[in-house]
Amino acid sequence: MTEEFRRLPDTYEFHGNSMVLEERNDEEKYVVYKCVKGLKNYYEVFKIKECKATTINMGGKISVVPRREKLPSENSFGVWAWACNGTSSRNKAVMKIIESNKTKK
Repeated sequence: MTEEFRRLPDTYEFHGNSMVLEERNDEEKYVVYKCVKGLKNYYEVFKIKECKATTINMGGKISVVPRREKLPSENSFGVWAWACNGTSSRNKAVMKIIESNKTKK
């Protein structure tokens, strides 16, 4: 039996905005989402981060959350995720991730 693994979604919604995966780079470990409904010329760029599988007890009901890639929380922005207005800002965020990956190698 193979272990379940959840990749980042192709789309997601937040505060009435619809985000669509525009670019994924598994070698450099980043993704770029573009807003297609809501904010104009808005992108979110973040590192691909993995979470271990966990077990959750919700009122006596045990659920297993599989190993997965995670979307950033609000506290992640400015640390490993960036909200960008325009392609110039988007490209700078991508370069920030690529450069941080190089310093870790």
